[in-house]
Amino acid sequence: MNADYAQRGHRHGEAAAVRRAAAASVQGGSPPA
Repeated sequence: MNADYAQRGHRHGEAAAVRRAAAASVQGGSPPA
């Protein structure tokens, strides 16, 4: 995962938000606002 962030540079914030939403969806919770 860290490698993905490094490759995306400053876009890692977007990737993190997407991953968080996906993780929450998989866990059956609601994504962070």
